[in-house]
Amino acid sequence: MIEGYSEEEFGTTVHAHVRPAEPISSIELLKGRQKELEEIRRALFAKGRHMFIYGDRGIGKSSLAQTAALQYQSSDSDIIQIGCTRTSTFYEIMQSIAASLVENLDSREIQAKTGINLKFFSFELLVKSSFKPEVPPVGNMEQALNVISDIREIHSEKPIIVIDEFDAIQEAEERYKFAEFLKKMGDSG
Repeated sequence: MIEGYSEEEFGTTVHAHVRPAEPISSIELLKGRQKELEEIRRALFAKGRHMFIYGDRGIGKSSLAQTAALQYQSSDSDIIQIGCTRTSTFYEIMQSIAASLVENLDSREIQAKTGINLKFFSFELLVKSSFKPEVPPVGNMEQALNVISDIREIHSEKPIIVIDEFDAIQEAEERYKFAEFLKKMGDSG
């Protein structure tokens, strides 16, 4: 043990700076990645740009992606972050992105007032209802493109989406849909 620290204080201090079980999300804690962060910054100059961060497991791809995303996402909303699994499909991931968008929307309130006014009796009824839009279905490429279009309009000034663990997706056809989507997204402006 280090002199002057209780076991709990030591553990708290160490875990504030070293996180082997979770990605780093702070530029101050991300060391040795300035070159990659600069490349990401340059790539994000142009509207509608995207990038892939790839490499062996455990080298810090998620940390780099999260740190860069938090650095470049406009402050008017949080990044959208989706994790993939072996069985993830393109449309499931796009549906999750749509759900994240709806989650960030404020609930809308509807108010209705009605009443009866008689000589000796007056009655007024005020009904308030609150709702959130439903998550739209994403079952084809057009609907997936619409989700991204809506994100550009609703989410924030500079939205950033992180799709983590993309390499976990086993089906080549599902990974191909992402390539097709990125092409169509670029073609549609």
